Amino acid sequence: MTRKPSLASRLRSLTLAGALALPALGGIACHREAVPPPPREGFSLTDKFFDVKSLGPNSFLMLGYRSSIARSEDGGKSWKRLTPPTKRNLTRLGFVDGKTGWGVGHEGIIFKTENAGESWTEQKSGAKNALFDLAITGPQSVWAIGDLSSVMHTTDGGNSWTLQKLEIPMIGVREDMTLAISDPIFYGVSCVDDNTCFVIGEFGQIRMTTDGGKTWGSGHGSLLSAKAIYRDVMSMPTFLCVRARDAQHAVAVGTYGAIVSTSDGVTWTWNESPVSAPLYDIRALPDGDYLIVGASGVVLRGNPDSGWKLAEMPGGVFTWIAAADFDVAGHGVAGGGHGLVLTTSDFGKKWEWKANG
Repeated sequence: MTRKPSLASRLRSLTLAGALALPALGGIACHREAVPPPPREGFSLTDKFFDVKSLGPNSFLMLGYRSSIARSEDGGKSWKRLTPPTKRNLTRLGFVDGKTGWGVGHEGIIFKTENAGESWTEQKSGAKNALFDLAITGPQSVWAIGDLSSVMHTTDGGNSWTLQKLEIPMIGVREDMTLAISDPIFYGVSCVDDNTCFVIGEFGQIRMTTDGGKTWGSGHGSLLSAKAIYRDVMSMPTFLCVRARDAQHAVAVGTYGAIVSTSDGVTWTWNESPVSAPLYDIRALPDGDYLIVGASGVVLRGNPDSGWKLAEMPGGVFTWIAAADFDVAGHGVAGGGHGLVLTTSDFGKKWEWKANG
């Protein structure tokens, strides 16, 4: 018999798309003069962008509210709106190459494209719960994660999907709280290969597998101690994104400006964060740094060893930034609330407005 989610679970199942539209939980660490953005020529203040992916040199695909899709072939200077695959919300995109990719979203929806987003085919995942992220580990292999502690995997390009519900270890949980955290939402996944994946989510959950999902370890216990800020998982930040550089090195970010990292794939440590705003997306950069974007126009660059600093931003960027991506030459696009589109040509060291749709 299918278990209905508890009231507490349903109340917690606010989508990441909705969470992005909420007021920031904290402000950035420095004051910037409010300079108005350039006149808009296409995207409007009501547009909301949730993800962006590079398709190749100067080519980007951007995902918005109600699965609106736009593609740029000139590094984000101009955009062509494409026919959306659905009016239900897709939350994340992933591509194995410049043509073939997948999108996941609400109600367990999964769509596949083989022509860079011009058209999409819905796949039958068998899931009913919302999916929030995906990781592609090969031409036919994709992982997806979401609500109710769900992990999905396909090894045949999406013709069939297997669904796991991970058991939640009661690490740092009071006995009277065990039921409340029995089915946390997973928001982010990053895979090194088809055997090694990291999954993060609600209540500070950090899970990892090195055997293709047969068993899952837990990393968030290393973030709890009598000397740490957080002593139980109920007070832990929700982690919203994770990026693994290899099986030992990964970074995760989330609410309250939280940044954590691992250098052995098992033990995680807190990083000093210069912001208290929620952080939504991470990209690993060729020079060893990471780029992180979040609420209140936050863009951070750095790494766990050297620390994190605010990137150089144009004036007037105060809305949330949901995602950013780069091509191999360093051209990049970031998208967010109120029709925000930013471009860069140096892997995000300096950003510029781009409002032309």
